[in-house]
Amino acid sequence: MATQAEKITADHDQDAAEIWMNAESRGDHRYGKPRFDRRLSDKILTAYNHAYAADEVELANKLRALLEEAESKEIAHCERGGGSVLDVPVRRTSNAVHQARLWSQFVNARQGYVSLSIRAASSEAEVRDAFNAMQTSYARWIVS
Repeated sequence: MATQAEKITADHDQDAAEIWMNAESRGDHRYGKPRFDRRLSDKILTAYNHAYAADEVELANKLRALLEEAESKEIAHCERGGGSVLDVPVRRTSNAVHQARLWSQFVNARQGYVSLSIRAASSEAEVRDAFNAMQTSYARWIVS
């Protein structure tokens, strides 16, 4: 017989699948890939998101430092009147580090939800709260 946590997990799996499908319709946000990936900071952000989600914390920390450096150089370039490095309008001047922070929050919330979902002693309320936290953090990240 399924535990209450398993029943909640089954219900939430369907909700999670719908979240991912909706995300895909707005751009390729799977696996932490940003909608735009022309700039160096976008590519570093993709690598950071992948490393963090794969629990490669040491590597993710190094990539985060590189991301901050790349983004600060891009901002300085734009502030000097250089515009976009690729001669396209400046989409966002200081967003990559913020996106990395939001991704980290989502991955942490997802890990919390998964661990509560498989723990037999988890209450229905704990699992539901963890799922809601995961969903909220994902929603924040996807619109960033």
